[in-house]
Amino acid sequence: MEPHCLYSQVAFIGISNWALDPAKMNRGILVQREVPDKEELIESARLLIVHVFILVYLYLDCLFYLSGKHYDILCFITRSFDESDLGFI
Repeated sequence: MEPHCLYSQVAFIGISNWALDPAKMNRGILVQREVPDKEELIESARLLIVHVFILVYLYLDCLFYLSGKHYDILCFITRSFDESDLGFI
């Protein structure tokens, strides 16, 4: 990797639940990408949309399942009563 200029500053944030010893404090990694082109941006957007739709589908599927279970429970409860139990003659 060749530097673009003689002096550059890089800021980073490290989050860890491990205590850092002096031997590990001076280690780091640099991930650098070029500016994405139009096709890469479109593909990234498509993948994000697909993942969002999958999550929405799974959420709605869970809601439909729970609605069906609650409907079954209500039907069972109402079938267990007949008209005499409700006070009707």
